[in-house]
Amino acid sequence: MEAGDLPRHSVQLPSVATAVQDGREYVVLWAHGETGGDALNKGKQSVRLLVFPADASGSAVAPAREIDIPVEVSALGEDHLQVADFGTGLEVHWESANTDKEAVVVDVTSGPLDRCADACAEGIGRITDKGWVVSDRSQGAVSMPGAWDIRDAAPPGAKHPDDTGSNEFVGVTGGRLLTRWQAESGSVMRPLTALHDATTGKLETSIVCDRPDGERAVASPDGRFVAAGTVAFDLQQRGGHCLDASEERKAGVYVRSIADGGTAYGTLDDTRGINGQTAEVDLSTGTPRLLPEGTLVPDLTLKSTGVFLSPSPTDGLLISVLRTQ
Repeated sequence: MEAGDLPRHSVQLPSVATAVQDGREYVVLWAHGETGGDALNKGKQSVRLLVFPADASGSAVAPAREIDIPVEVSALGEDHLQVADFGTGLEVHWESANTDKEAVVVDVTSGPLDRCADACAEGIGRITDKGWVVSDRSQGAVSMPGAWDIRDAAPPGAKHPDDTGSNEFVGVTGGRLLTRWQAESGSVMRPLTALHDATTGKLETSIVCDRPDGERAVASPDGRFVAAGTVAFDLQQRGGHCLDASEERKAGVYVRSIADGGTAYGTLDDTRGINGQTAEVDLSTGTPRLLPEGTLVPDLTLKSTGVFLSPSPTDGLLISVLRTQ
């Protein structure tokens, strides 16, 4: 699949998400732009989704369907566009022209399903089987309105941030919610990352680590392993690993994807690492292993496939979906 022929002046560089629906896996190419406009008339903004079954084969596979999601994104808000499956279905998130946060759940076989409107206006919404989890950045709160508040599920030793400008929401992935707190470590306060069940807010486990990154929160296809930045959790062992630089390691490992079985793939910095150093980590032990220079690691994983993103020779994005089984 190749996306190098999309006009850059009117469309955000395409990106890729994966989704699981009704037991079937999909790879979704998406981009933001305008449809129906010309030199005189304005078009209508939308996020276009090109849906490919992950079990399709060939070097130039046509999409099974195209879905347009109407959006109204400000020029600044385009950086906050996100398309991902956080564990309960594909979602599109954006910041509107009036700075409201908006989200919609998408059925990859038919189109939009449910829009998070008022509940998500002030923060970030993520759908679960029980409703929307909402992070209100202005209040530094995470809750499922009418059901639970994350401040009732603080991890041991944690202190809730006092100033209203703080926000303990990190991200949602694999049906789990990651939150950030503060904990005393000697004479200083250290970031404490906690893992919760996203449907109930119930605390699963927590770990002290400096660099959780919700924009890159990922889970293994079976849901056992969850990571965000340099923080990684094993739900079966009810524990976690901090992959920051330390006295033993001169570089941290930023997890990009996790395969079933607990092998995580990452980079030694917070970029894609196409020209940088990559590593793999055994999340049952937290032990990283440096990979040969130039090794590409999967950006996304499904049960039987890995998705690799790399620059295309035609100045676009080359997407390779390779079977791992």
